[in-house]
Amino acid sequence: MKKALTNGDRIELRGFGVFNVRPRKTGIGRNPRTGAEVSIPPGKAVRFKQARNCSRLTSRPRRSEVRGQIAEVRRYFYNLTSNL
Repeated sequence: MKKALTNGDRIELRGFGVFNVRPRKTGIGRNPRTGAEVSIPPGKAVRFKQARNCSRLTSRPRRSEVRGQIAEVRRYFYNLTSNL
């Protein structure tokens, strides 16, 4: 992976995501101690984009899904208490 990224290639892992190398533009930063301006040279940065499958796993559930789960829990406890 390291060699492929240094060559600027795109790495795709199905079901996980994609690694890309993108250019980073020049900029001006500040030294936090002295406050002096520092020029930041152009470079390259590795970017990662999640696959849809992974983003669905890490995202919050939809309201309809949560409501359905709440209804199931209520039914379960109702059935437990009604048998007592």
